[in-house]
Amino acid sequence: MLDLLVDGKRILAVDETWFGETNYSRQSWVNTIEHKSQINNVFQPRITIIAAVDNFGDVYLSLL
Repeated sequence: MLDLLVDGKRILAVDETWFGETNYSRQSWVNTIEHKSQINNVFQPRITIIAAVDNFGDVYLSLL
């Protein structure tokens, strides 16, 4: 890896995540006598986010 940096090569660190629902309040504290119903609104299709940064400081983003 150090040889690549010395040669001036571009090295990317990439991460990916996705969102498949619109309701993020499914986990909450309630009294024991209350009923917490779950509402699931699913994206069709889901949203995928890909982010990358390289050793030159450039940032790349993608929303699919």
